[in-house]
Amino acid sequence: MLKLSFLLSLFLLSFISNAQVGIGTTNPAGGSLLDIESAEKGILIPRVDIADLSTQAPVTGDLTSSESLLVYNTNTSTGKGFYYWDGTQWVAVGGNGENIYTTDGTLEENRIVSQEDKTLQFEGNIGRNAISIKRTNNVTETGVGFQNSGDYYDASIFMESGTNQGLVVATGGNNPDVTAVGTTAVFNNDQTTSFSNSISVYQNDANVNDITGRLYSTDDDGILDLYENNSYNHRIAANSSTIFNEQGLNLDFRVETDNSANTLFVDGSSDNVGLSTNTPQEKLHISGNNSTIRVDGLSDTNNAENVTGDFMPVYVDDNGTMVLQPSLVQTYMPVNRVDFLTGNNNTVTSGFNTGASVDRLLLTETITLTQTSLVQIIYFYSVSITRRNGDAITDGAPRLFRGWVTINNTAEHLAYDTGTYTNGHDPDPNSQSNYAAGYYYLNGTSYVELPAGTHTFRLYGRGFGSQFDFQMIFGASNYDRFQIIVHR
Repeated sequence: MLKLSFLLSLFLLSFISNAQVGIGTTNPAGGSLLDIESAEKGILIPRVDIADLSTQAPVTGDLTSSESLLVYNTNTSTGKGFYYWDGTQWVAVGGNGENIYTTDGTLEENRIVSQEDKTLQFEGNIGRNAISIKRTNNVTETGVGFQNSGDYYDASIFMESGTNQGLVVATGGNNPDVTAVGTTAVFNNDQTTSFSNSISVYQNDANVNDITGRLYSTDDDGILDLYENNSYNHRIAANSSTIFNEQGLNLDFRVETDNSANTLFVDGSSDNVGLSTNTPQEKLHISGNNSTIRVDGLSDTNNAENVTGDFMPVYVDDNGTMVLQPSLVQTYMPVNRVDFLTGNNNTVTSGFNTGASVDRLLLTETITLTQTSLVQIIYFYSVSITRRNGDAITDGAPRLFRGWVTINNTAEHLAYDTGTYTNGHDPDPNSQSNYAAGYYYLNGTSYVELPAGTHTFRLYGRGFGSQFDFQMIFGASNYDRFQIIVHR
């Protein structure tokens, strides 16, 4: 009996080792050792929890010769599914034996991942470099391109070639070549930003609501526009007109400087312009206690009509233009002396028993002319006449008194005036006769044309009695005058 069992075992073992086995079929597929067919049943592979795909756990035993061992992994962290043992690690069925979470790799050819209607989200807290795109050759550009449904590029974001370069945003595409999409903005490495053609600011949503500001270039020149109700109102232009308030709104314009809040102010309601005031009362209103206007075109350096050191009048011609011309009538009085004769230096006294003439310099004045001028000389002063000893003149002989002016010590006498004093002879010196007494006056005037320069005027007085003595006091009253008037 023992021999029969042993022989039967050898027979069956030999049959199994050489024949195909079919379960649920009598016709196993060619080339298969085991063919299982069923329309309603399956094979249940052992289910294990693999926490680490690089170790054989939880499978026990020696797996040295167990390559291709098949299990189903229930661990969601390492990935649920069928895995086989490749001799060193567990590999997901359908994988290439590499895990992108644990193994670096190289993309062998172009690949397309279709998201359909699904989103792709990366979660983490690593910081700015959570996702990095690194280039291995700094000669090339590196970035992201955006294609439309026709596989044409509409935009791209990329780093410029070279190191320490800017980030470029390119738009305006529908181009098959991503490098042909035009540059819109460059964020430079020095924290500056460059834009192409135009920058626009909108109310709320860009390109949708009213535009409020725009910086753009035209013909290689820059223009900045500020908008009101979607139309520009202020414009600063590099090579054309700069405009404030194009729409004619009731807006004021003010320029403030270090020392004045209203150095320049344009009142939008009155159309007046103020300097140092924000309430101009006229078309041009200059405010300030010491304010004035300077026009270099009217200075003595730039205008032949302006004489250095002299005030010149400004006229307005038929067109309303301010011009500088010689004065039609310009008069001023540089000398106006009043009651200037006092003391004993204005007295002339003859000698004993003689009336020879005696002259006295009464006044000296100097003026400076900046141009050729007509000069008028006016004087008047009183004369008191007595005998040499101060007694009244009773001899009946005349006494002459005279005044004149010289200029620059020349021999020419100007503004002559002469008077004569006489009293009738008193036949009885011991009587109480009445004689004329009081002040007599000299009043002289003259015109003379003098060139530019400094001129000295001298006023003289003279007494003369021929053979009869005299004493004359010039300016004894309080009404002396000496005037020099310049006309030009």
